[in-house]
Amino acid sequence: DSSMTPSLSPRAAKKLGQKIKEARVAKGFRQTDLAKLVGISTQSISAFESGRIPAAREYIEKIAHHTQRPVHFFTGQKV
Repeated sequence: DSSMTPSLSPRAAKKLGQKIKEARVAKGFRQTDLAKLVGISTQSISAFESGRIPAAREYIEKIAHHTQRPVHFFTGQKV
């Protein structure tokens, strides 16, 4: 469903991916660990982190929860 995917530029998607990886590594999680917690495939986490696919808001919120980071750490927006 394309309405679920935020319309991020490739550069913004890559930056978001770097933040996801940074938060994951800081918690000592492997991609498989985070994928299980969020309820998605390891391939999805990999695609988010590389910036190939921007993570939908619902996944950003779950990743934020499990890595104990505020959502704006990932989005750069304090909302």
